[in-house]
Amino acid sequence: MRRALWLFAPLALVLSGCGQAPQSGASAAQNPPANPGATEIVPATMNTVGTKGRDYGGDPITEPISQYWKVQDRLALDTYNYAMKLYYAEHGEYPPTLEDVKPLLAMPLPPLKPGHEYVYDPKTGQLFVKRPTGAPAQ
Repeated sequence: MRRALWLFAPLALVLSGCGQAPQSGASAAQNPPANPGATEIVPATMNTVGTKGRDYGGDPITEPISQYWKVQDRLALDTYNYAMKLYYAEHGEYPPTLEDVKPLLAMPLPPLKPGHEYVYDPKTGQLFVKRPTGAPAQ
């Protein structure tokens, strides 16, 4: 009887989901933003761009997949920053539009979630992401 208890107690804890935190996506769906049409502009970083691999991670099996895609996004953003420095060094100013620098990039910019878009500042050469207010930082 005692052996059966030692076998079934851990199994019961695993099946009951002991220690699992509630999913954050459910609470975000229950509490929509106050102004659904409002947007914000944030710097383009590896936490604000990219769509691949965002649902992975958190355990030893899927975390490498998540990190792989984050590194790809960071590499694309670093390539963009390097291309901007080269353009500025050659021309003494930043390109007038983002389309002018895209041919210089070794790889395309990371994809964005639906409703997000890239915003380029020609005065500073910085890349931003325009997204709905309150959108999570992926």
